[in-house]
Amino acid sequence: MARDYYPMANFIKSIVEDTTPPLDVYKAVETAAPAILSTQSIDEDSARLEVPDFRSGKNRVNHQGLQK
Repeated sequence: MARDYYPMANFIKSIVEDTTPPLDVYKAVETAAPAILSTQSIDEDSARLEVPDFRSGKNRVNHQGLQK
């Protein structure tokens, strides 16, 4: 699929250039968790579920997008 080109190209570029890829593990889980939790919420009659902050310590971000 064409939409897979850019993430793959950026990943390969980060390996070749020894840089951090734009989509790291934290960004990946921040993207996937809400989708997974939305399914769980639907299964629980639209229950409100908290999306966890998977980053550690000083790298945690509060709900306003500011560093804690």
